[in-house]
Amino acid sequence: CVSFIPFFVFGHFWQQSYENTKILRNLCSHFARQDGQDGKKRKENHTTKVPEIPKNENEIMYNKDDEQWYVRRVKVDKNTQSYELMLDDFKRGSIENLKLVPAVQPSHNLEPDEVLVRVNSTGLNFRDVLNVLDMYPGDPGFPGGDFAGDIVNVGSNVTEYTKGDKVFGIAFGSLKTFTLTTKNHIKKIQCNMTYNEASTLPTLGTTVHEALVNLSQLKKENRVLIHAATGGIGLMAIEYARKIGCQIICTAGAEFKRKYLR
Repeated sequence: CVSFIPFFVFGHFWQQSYENTKILRNLCSHFARQDGQDGKKRKENHTTKVPEIPKNENEIMYNKDDEQWYVRRVKVDKNTQSYELMLDDFKRGSIENLKLVPAVQPSHNLEPDEVLVRVNSTGLNFRDVLNVLDMYPGDPGFPGGDFAGDIVNVGSNVTEYTKGDKVFGIAFGSLKTFTLTTKNHIKKIQCNMTYNEASTLPTLGTTVHEALVNLSQLKKENRVLIHAATGGIGLMAIEYARKIGCQIICTAGAEFKRKYLR
């Protein structure tokens, strides 16, 4: 039999790195041209401010100083103070409306099954994109769902977890330093898994488990059809299907995606 299981949710992390200063100088030139008639002069000034960045350097930013655009290196200061942040109330419709504001650790008594977690990493899902762009049906609440972090406090009924445990799980509105969830929505981080790796698992893992284990009860003698197979859920579904040894049929919309699957 063929199990037809469409997947519509996916999550992923990405990181963009710059390997040389040519790209940075192009950015400077772009900003200079936006400055008006003196753009040529500004371009000459700014390109001299761009430092040489080693190939393994990927932390950069562009800033505005003295009303002039420029690009500078970002050096991580080990003594930098950490800050507690959360998303401010925002008007949906544009990612540019998102704004971080200071957050305070909740001090009220927790409900018996509640767990308070300091978030170290949060996963981005397509639901969050639709949420921010005001394209999600109904009220999705604040963005954020998947997270990984350290337990700060637990409720009176929570015995399997304690302060300091590294966990990952689901908490709606988790795009902030502190998030509340319940003991049934978290698991301890095992082995050497990083916070970033763990925060990609909750939505993907539960969706694949519900679809392939609980609903279709996929077995070795089955064939499974996985759409959008290069998405987060698609890739996890492939891994599960390979683990049990069934035949896998995949679809992907672009040739480079199909090449990746092969």
